[in-house]
Amino acid sequence: VATGKERHVLPKRMTQEIAFSPDGKTLAAAYVDGQLGLWDIETGAELHMVDSGCPEIFSVVWNSTGDVLATCGPSGGKQTANAFIRMPGKVLLWNAKTFTIAKELMEVQWSGRVRFSRDDTRIIAAVKEMRTLDDSPRIVVWSTDAPAALPTASPKVQIPMRAARESLSLPSAAIPTVAVSSDGGSVYAPLNNDGELAMWDLTTGDQELVFKEKHASQIWCVCIS
Repeated sequence: VATGKERHVLPKRMTQEIAFSPDGKTLAAAYVDGQLGLWDIETGAELHMVDSGCPEIFSVVWNSTGDVLATCGPSGGKQTANAFIRMPGKVLLWNAKTFTIAKELMEVQWSGRVRFSRDDTRIIAAVKEMRTLDDSPRIVVWSTDAPAALPTASPKVQIPMRAARESLSLPSAAIPTVAVSSDGGSVYAPLNNDGELAMWDLTTGDQELVFKEKHASQIWCVCIS
């Protein structure tokens, strides 16, 4: 950043989202072929590359301590030499130490972004659920029992989740980006294709306000300092 000098060009192409680890040493990349990659920032070397079991990964994010990665990707399929294999989309949690899947949160038809709240007690994703009559996108919220209830080095450890999850409705034209407030109490997402942004209370699921100063067209990304 100080010099503007290019340090590395990573060889694998077609990524949907990248995310720096909290310590700034590792870059996670979500790829359109369903692979999840980890890269060393200092050297540009590939550390890990694994298949998620999804046709593509749309979003990747770290938790605040760098122990867990969350990914989500839509359903679809892959063409093999003999057949077209249909594959579900999924919201997944990864053990960042072993680079293995720690928990599958949901199978989804369509996905947008996935995010952690800053205290790691909530996981928020914009998705369309599988096998439901309601085909509209939703912001789905999972709650952990405690901030410390996250994967250890063992790949078989389970993350305690409450059985119930909240689900907030979005219009079918919603752009699949979400952002969580710094206190973890609210989530922000585009309301429609007309440039309107809305805020929901994560405790009640109520839509609290719509920002009236609209963009001229679609909102593609939301983030909060």
